[in-house]
Amino acid sequence: MKKIKVVSALCLIAFATLTFSFKEDLFQVSKNIDVFASLYKEININYVEETNPSELMKNGIDAMLENLDPYTEYIPETEVEDYKLKYVSTQYGGIGASTLYIEGKLFVNEVSEGYPADRQGIKPGDQLVKINENEVKGKDRMQISQLLRGPKGSSVDLVVIREGSVLTKKLIRDEIKQPNVSYSGMTEDQFAYIRLDKFLENSAQEVKDAAI
Repeated sequence: MKKIKVVSALCLIAFATLTFSFKEDLFQVSKNIDVFASLYKEININYVEETNPSELMKNGIDAMLENLDPYTEYIPETEVEDYKLKYVSTQYGGIGASTLYIEGKLFVNEVSEGYPADRQGIKPGDQLVKINENEVKGKDRMQISQLLRGPKGSSVDLVVIREGSVLTKKLIRDEIKQPNVSYSGMTEDQFAYIRLDKFLENSAQEVKDAAI
């Protein structure tokens, strides 16, 4: 009986500690939101030069996310549909490569095997500087996506930098189908290995097919 009471007491202490920690985190979040909102308001109202509220907010969000990792991104409402087309749908027209901004520079971070980018030797780590004579610098995700996509069979010229060398590549766009499961097989220890890259439509069926 005494043991039960001791365990119960420990559980209560742990719960109280977690509750306190959660409340403390909420307090810190609320406090810092107030500080940020006040500063944001004062800058837009009292700064000596004219400011762009939307641009200031975007810069603030980008700065926060840059301190996390290279992969966490904020998708504004104006880009949601484009994001869904590329990352939620498993089929679209393009070159078969995804890109990522790092410190203001656009890099190829993934190339799908057998598609136009792969066939023309585009590699992860290539810095993309021009798309059909359009400078990449200063363009947002949606603008980049619109430049890379086009009708199946149409061409797109890319200028990339790789290890200091400038390369020009002409790609012919193709219908891109992105599998959710990019690899499946057995390890030497006879364990099944399934690589699920994305949780999109048909993910469950592809996992089932890979397991058979």
